[in-house]
Amino acid sequence: MKIIDNFLPMEDFIAIKHTVMQHNFPFFVNTNVSNDSEPDEPWRWYGTHVAYDNDVPTSDYFEPLYNCFIPRFGEMECGFKSLIRIKINMYPHTPEVKENFKHVDCPFPNYAAVYSLNTCDGYTRLRDGTKIDSVENRIVFFEGGDIHNSSTTTTELRYNINFNWL
Repeated sequence: MKIIDNFLPMEDFIAIKHTVMQHNFPFFVNTNVSNDSEPDEPWRWYGTHVAYDNDVPTSDYFEPLYNCFIPRFGEMECGFKSLIRIKINMYPHTPEVKENFKHVDCPFPNYAAVYSLNTCDGYTRLRDGTKIDSVENRIVFFEGGDIHNSSTTTTELRYNINFNWL
């Protein structure tokens, strides 16, 4: 696991943040936050926008995301060979922070990163219990095959971008 604050240069960070957090960004509501079946609770939903999946760009937003992030991933210790997925998430406001169920992004060994677009009291919890706070322009790298979970926020909304690759 590795955490890097101020991961993107400020102008790239601001451009992506403003694009994703604008009011007309196309999010799709998902009622299943993890891969497990979940009880009916009104807060268990999130907005998603998949920019890349199954070897195919699936969004007009793919290219700017790829150009900002993937060259930097190649510089990391884990390297970069092949992209699996890029998914943008928007988690809801709840009166108190709620944790979603644990899950794995892919059922095989891969690398994962969660990049925060805004600072809030939401977080990502890793398998060993480490809690990674959502701090804008922060990224956490971890083993994508390890269980982890997300949370809601008590502030307006929580925005992040998830990456998986080989």
